[in-house]
Amino acid sequence: MAAVAHDRERHYFAEVDGGRLFIADGKYFQKRSINCYNNFFTQFFARLFGVSFEATLNGKTYVLNRKSYAKFIEEHGCLTLDRDTQENYRNINRLPLIDNASGLMRHAISPWKAKTLAEKLFKAMAANHQNNKLLEIEDLIGRGADIDSYAWYREDTGHFIFTDLIGNALSNREHSPFRAVHYTPLIMAALKARLTGEWHVYNHLLAYEANPQLKGEACTFARHHVGTQNYMIPRVVMRTKIYGHGYGQNARHHIQHEPGLVLVTRQTHRFVDHYYDRAELSLWPDANVTQQPLNPVALPFEKTYTTGRLPILV
Repeated sequence: MAAVAHDRERHYFAEVDGGRLFIADGKYFQKRSINCYNNFFTQFFARLFGVSFEATLNGKTYVLNRKSYAKFIEEHGCLTLDRDTQENYRNINRLPLIDNASGLMRHAISPWKAKTLAEKLFKAMAANHQNNKLLEIEDLIGRGADIDSYAWYREDTGHFIFTDLIGNALSNREHSPFRAVHYTPLIMAALKARLTGEWHVYNHLLAYEANPQLKGEACTFARHHVGTQNYMIPRVVMRTKIYGHGYGQNARHHIQHEPGLVLVTRQTHRFVDHYYDRAELSLWPDANVTQQPLNPVALPFEKTYTTGRLPILV
């Protein structure tokens, strides 16, 4: 006898990563991902050869591999998927799945996918004071966003930079001083909660085991141009010469490729990235964001441009 679906639907978090559907009940990933077909061609051939099974989850229809889905529901306490009972398994939200947790959702999906969801989470949290983004924030956290990742936030432009050093993402020119903050979603939520008094996102991140001991940084960043150096280097190129003789219909010519040298003019610009007025941001041991002064840092680097070529006859 087939398992009877619940009258009340349960909400699951779902994320597709690497051609597989990952499902989480709360913060925990439910053991065994499901092979699914995500583009038109794979879906077409899966339906053509009868290996697909369409099921809905949170109102979205997924084209799943029948055998992979059957293993998933059997492992979670449901009966075997066959033609007589398959209609009972079309809506995953209504299935009486037993809890078969296998770690946090963000550890089950790939690091690249978790990082991508974290970038969306930062942007949703920044816009939460203007639009009601709470449902989107909770959905991104449940789908496996890496809530212990870092981002730089530029206070002058309101943009996020997802690199270890803020200078790595900027154009190669001078930059006037601007204030920036390097933090995790939990530190960001605490800073916003101190201003608005809304602690829902902060408490939700803690419930999903965000690490409160991670530390952030606030600083003033500036990039200064400190010098330019011009130099030339030889480079071998192939030159094309056309030889011919005669006129009109009697004309004859041939093409000959010969090696040659050119001087490539290059210009190296030297910059120094300054991180000053630095302060360490910490939440531990309480939820108050404390600041501890840090020493300034200066990181030099060079950028080379090719500015022109001068031919040399050989």
